[in-house]
Amino acid sequence: FGLARVLRLGGESVGCRVYIRRIQKEERGTLGRGRGLEGALDGLLECVFDLVLDDREGVVIEDALGTVPRDTPRTEAYSHGGYALAIAGAEWSIAVLFAVVATGLGGRLERLAGKITRHVRWKVTVYAVLFGLLTFALALPLSAYSGFVREKAYGFANQTFAAWLGDAAKALAVGLILQAALFTVIYMAIRRFGRRWWIAGSALGIGGLVLVVAIGPVFIAPLFNDFEPLEDAELRRDILALANAQ
Repeated sequence: FGLARVLRLGGESVGCRVYIRRIQKEERGTLGRGRGLEGALDGLLECVFDLVLDDREGVVIEDALGTVPRDTPRTEAYSHGGYALAIAGAEWSIAVLFAVVATGLGGRLERLAGKITRHVRWKVTVYAVLFGLLTFALALPLSAYSGFVREKAYGFANQTFAAWLGDAAKALAVGLILQAALFTVIYMAIRRFGRRWWIAGSALGIGGLVLVVAIGPVFIAPLFNDFEPLEDAELRRDILALANAQ
């Protein structure tokens, strides 16, 4: 789009300056762990649209950015490849679930869970953990390619593979805890309410989602990102001004 033209169009655009500085810090490797570039780019793109289209007046500024260049072959390859990977990931997940049922692997996992514990509720919890480990292991090659190899090749990641694998392991641990809790609670609802279990299950599911959203920024996000006081006083002032303007 041309950042200079965007800034001239918006004048003293606080929003654009915030995102541009975030991108610059990300390129220098000083923002988080290399995972903020995509968010900063998305924010800058949204800022550009806000500049081009005045939502309050409903007026489109003609030719605000001049001639918008076509996507480069590299950009198109990244986008189209992402679509293909999303479809492949969904198909792989369906295939894994079908294989678990068709091959009797689900039954073997159930028997293994029964050997670990005889308590019915804990058996469901153990089964959920075993099932989560199985699906993670089967999806790991595709996840490693899409989340690390491909992002590294396109310059959107600066993590080492060990760091990426560490984040994947932490995500697995969080997912296993949440999945085991969800499976156990739903099973308890089925036993308690019979055919009306879905009412209690839906309420518990919504409550659990609200809880995860509430604790996510405090307990989960710090597992994957480093949060430190912002030392750039000017950038901090711009961010606060942007927040106060909303």
